[in-house]
Amino acid sequence: MQRWMIGMRNSLCRLIAIILFLTSLPATAQQKTYEDKLREDARREKQDETYKSTIQRIPAQGSARDPWGIVRPENPKPSPPSRQKKPQAH
Repeated sequence: MQRWMIGMRNSLCRLIAIILFLTSLPATAQQKTYEDKLREDARREKQDETYKSTIQRIPAQGSARDPWGIVRPENPKPSPPSRQKKPQAH
């Protein structure tokens, strides 16, 4: 019976080792290589160039447009001076 326990313990240790190995695989698969970094840098440079060329094609804004200009009068009336209340003494 003791042989059977030793065999089970060895099998259990192997199973745990395999599980630990398999869980570490996704972490190593996500590491980038030097070529991947070069490709990513080239892609970012191309995106930057495209962005800059797109921004340059946008026409410059002339003057600020006032959508409420029709509603407001050109020369607004001055508002009357406000009267401040004096504190009352008790």
